[in-house]
Amino acid sequence: MYNCNNIVILISGKRKCGKDFIANKIGDKYGKMCKIMHLSAPLKFRYAKLKGICFHKLLDSSEFKEKYRKEMIFYGQLLRISDPHIFCKDAIEKNYEVMENLHLNHSEKTISNTSFPIWIISDVRYKSDLKFFTEKILLRKSIKVLIKAGSASRLKRGWIFTPGVDDNRSECDLDSIKDWDVKVDNDDDKSLNEGLDRLFNVIDKMLIQNI
Repeated sequence: MYNCNNIVILISGKRKCGKDFIANKIGDKYGKMCKIMHLSAPLKFRYAKLKGICFHKLLDSSEFKEKYRKEMIFYGQLLRISDPHIFCKDAIEKNYEVMENLHLNHSEKTISNTSFPIWIISDVRYKSDLKFFTEKILLRKSIKVLIKAGSASRLKRGWIFTPGVDDNRSECDLDSIKDWDVKVDNDDDKSLNEGLDRLFNVIDKMLIQNI
């Protein structure tokens, strides 16, 4: 059981809906108070080490990553069988985004994420992810955020429906969840700004309560 005083913002949504974009918007507003964490980073690190490929290339939105996406999903789900929370724990204990190369030991380049008042988890995909951050950690507050975007918007951003990916549990496991604290429509600027205003209001209230 982890025990910390952070506010945790749990961001979910389909591929190319704009999860990282929204996470960065939150980071821009709250600055050094925030730590953005990707649950996919420890998966990519482990997978890259296993395959002997470039970890950093897997972190961006490149064709390189898409080449390995299906296999990474399968590999991640295999690891989740023995520990459904493996990547949640890894993400908060390590700073994978600043690791310089694949020769580092798993325990190196650690950073204390508990020093940041706001954690932004930018890619919540499974019910077990939500459970970890809302039940397994003793938190002051959590905010569950669903980013929505229509197929037309996602297509413009480069999304192509891929069998084995878009119909996989990694994309669909949270479809039945209804109790999102904030929903942000990312189809146009007006809807986006309205959704961000709602989200920022919730965060601001929680920050005041935590003083």
